[in-house]
Amino acid sequence: MSQMVEQVARLIGNRLACGGDVFLPNVGSLFVVHHGAEQLSRRWIQPPYRRVDFTSQERGESLPDMIARAASCDADTARTVYDRWLEQTRKETVLTIAGVGTLTYKNFAPVSEFERRLNPQGRAPMRLRRSGSFDWVLVLGMMAIVAAALVVGYYLMQERFFRMQQPVNQPVVADPVVSEISAVAVPSVADSTETAAKQPTVPVQQTEYIRPTAGHYVVMGVFNTRENAENAMKYFAGKQPDWNYVIYRLGNRFMVTCFVSDSEQTARDFVRNNRSKFSELWVHTAR
Repeated sequence: MSQMVEQVARLIGNRLACGGDVFLPNVGSLFVVHHGAEQLSRRWIQPPYRRVDFTSQERGESLPDMIARAASCDADTARTVYDRWLEQTRKETVLTIAGVGTLTYKNFAPVSEFERRLNPQGRAPMRLRRSGSFDWVLVLGMMAIVAAALVVGYYLMQERFFRMQQPVNQPVVADPVVSEISAVAVPSVADSTETAAKQPTVPVQQTEYIRPTAGHYVVMGVFNTRENAENAMKYFAGKQPDWNYVIYRLGNRFMVTCFVSDSEQTARDFVRNNRSKFSELWVHTAR
């Protein structure tokens, strides 16, 4: 199995594990369904769990767009990578996604490792034992289910509120067709003794958002709506108030940035030096 196949599969797995939808051109869409707790009988309860479903309709972000963003390449190159990945992983009606699962016609079956990632608490029914007039086991079991549902719900709300298109730590690099991608996505970062001077700023409400001009932008996150981008910028400013935050249009989305430079190396040094504060920083190059 080539490294390119593994890295594209990693993009899909990360997206689904965070509750997002993935559109595979010429195939369909994978999306996550959330099931609440269900009492199967007086003595058995099905705990809440998540599973991956398939639809032939377009739903969520397309995989070529995810590849382009993660590898900082153009749309044509990303589509070439996607077509090669699809050619190597689909055999007739079976599509195998390494480390994630298998799509056979319209039925998706996760591998055990990815199933544990989706449902770390497991999916096995829980047995409840009744004793006396007041069943403490039942009460404790229900409390555990509610607590698990709250934790899962909070995590999903955070993920959907901050819809960052997360960069993959190990971009697509293996095959010759993606040599251009690997040259951009995996730079050799040298030590830097200084970054651009920081000026204390307070985010202001922008009334109009423009597209980024030529330069290298350090991105905090990319959002589907203006409101989410503005709320995220306020959140980031509360964590790191002395950075310069600006919102730009990126296609039909809104990109929150905290630093811009004419030098790509300077931008990447900024990301490296601040990785401990925000692990999801990445560099967008506008031309």
